[in-house]
Amino acid sequence: MKGIEMLFDKLEALYLAIKEGAASVVQTLLYIFSQMERHGLKSRKKGKPTFQQLIGTLE
Repeated sequence: MKGIEMLFDKLEALYLAIKEGAASVVQTLLYIFSQMERHGLKSRKKGKPTFQQLIGTLE
């Protein structure tokens, strides 16, 4: 959900990139995905395991 929310925040930038051209679209998408990788993880709550920790314990 957090990643989708981040994508919706960047839709205007993506729209403007589409109007400019293909190279600008690729650059904008790479920026959006790098931001999602960096900040798109589920936030951690005190005393509760994260999704990544749960998956790690199941394997």
